[in-house]
Order: sequence, then structure tokens, then C-alpha cells
Amino acid sequence: VTVHLGVCRGGFKTLLDSGLFLPESWSHDRERCRAADIPDSVVSRSKWKIGLELLDPSRTNGLQFDTLIFDEYYGGKPDFLKGLDEREQPFLAEVPKSFRVLMKRPRGPRPKKGWTGKRTDNLAKFSAAWHQQPWQSVPLARLTLADQVWDVRAAQVHLVRDRTDWLAG
Repeated sequence: VTVHLGVCRGGFKTLLDSGLFLPESWSHDRERCRAADIPDSVVSRSKWKIGLELLDPSRTNGLQFDTLIFDEYYGGKPDFLKGLDEREQPFLAEVPKSFRVLMKRPRGPRPKKGWTGKRTDNLAKFSAAWHQQPWQSVPLARLTLADQVWDVRAAQVHLVRDRTDWLAG
């Protein structure tokens, strides 16, 4: 399995870099890796860590990304989102419906067990703050499908790990 960093500008699309994801079971079986021509320097690490590792050289080489867009695997990894924040990289992420956020920034000392937050699917269904947000139409140009228009609304949320983001649905 590989992790890719790509760019899309209008109709132009290209891959900029990729990294090999190696499962732990393979990483511990170096004989199997050698048989598959996988260098000893390639070891198991999370896909989201590989993603950050791919981003850094591109940025060092002068590439600036307006917005990174990724699926719920990456959107569900708070440390990945934190890494993007540390790099001041804007993004648009799909998050798992079970992802937990807070509608208000916590005040006071952090509880011993931390803040649990609310599931994003429950906020979208039941939160008054969410339902007060207006719907907005967003056109989506597609290359392989007919163009679409999505109706979305967004509200500022705070991740349980002291971050502020926007939740759209």
C-alpha cells in the first residue's frame, strides 16, 4: 500500500510524491521484505505520518498548497490534523461520524479524564448551534461524473485536543 501526495489545478493532476506503507507484520519479517525488494530502511509507520513526511519536502522545495483535501482515515487522526496546524496548512477533511468535537472552547482546568466531546453525527442531528447555521450551495466540478451542487452548512468546532476547526455537513 502506498500513500500519495498529489496536486490538482483545474484539469491538471499529477502525483508529487509517494511513500510505502508497511504493515507491522511485514516490518518484523525482514526476510520477507528482502524477498520483495523492500529496503531495510523502510519500516512500519502510520499512513498519516507518511503523509506528513511527504508534505514537508514539497513545502521545503517551494510548493504551497492552498488546501489539502483528504478522506476520513486522515481526518480521524487528531495528531495528523495537529501536524497540519503546526505547518499552518489549510485543509478540508472528511471525518468519521464517531469523531468527537466540542461546540464551545473548554474553560478552566482540564478534567483528569479529559474532555469527551460530542460525536459529529449527533451534533449534526441535535445541536441548536449547528441548526442555526445557514445552508450554502457549493458547486463541485467532476471529471468522471456530472457536476454536482452540494448543500452544506458549517460551524466552528473545537477538537478535544485543544484545536479549533470548522465542521461542515
